[in-house]
Amino acid sequence: MRKHFGDREIFIGLDWPILAGRNEIWVSAIILIPFELLFAVILPGNKVLPFGGIINLSIAVAVVLLTRGNLLRMIIYGIVTTPVFLYIATFFSPYITRLAQETGAVKVAEGTMLTWSTIENGEFKFAFAEAMAGKWWGMLLSVLWLALFALFYYGRKKDNAAYFGQNHKEHVADVFKKEQSL
Repeated sequence: MRKHFGDREIFIGLDWPILAGRNEIWVSAIILIPFELLFAVILPGNKVLPFGGIINLSIAVAVVLLTRGNLLRMIIYGIVTTPVFLYIATFFSPYITRLAQETGAVKVAEGTMLTWSTIENGEFKFAFAEAMAGKWWGMLLSVLWLALFALFYYGRKKDNAAYFGQNHKEHVADVFKKEQSL
């Protein structure tokens, strides 16, 4: 590198899942690829082939946190939620395509559509988009989503207290020290 760039300082940007050091993220994402392709082909009404986001970090990153790295649970969660990602991507594709056409940001070939197959928190965006469109069931889904989020948040708070025990502050300090030493 020095031979080509001299004494210039070079920065290489990496996405945080690479830096997280959790192999489970990558293992689960790679194992889920055949399921994503299978669901993309067999699900009725799906119009998305997720080649651009085939390694769906939206699923893998969330489930490593939810399951605390339990690979089997991560894979099961990924298999269950992959159809949700595909259907939400199908739902948003006309809107994303129209946005691209109206802004001229991307040239969309006739008969094709754009989408975001790995949309983060897609169920949230779907529910609230429909609620903002004035649809009663979107409003109901939004309230349900908020209630489930609150249940999850407070339940996870209790789980974390039990998981980390009395030494939670010490654990966080140890993790912080390890990160600083890297």
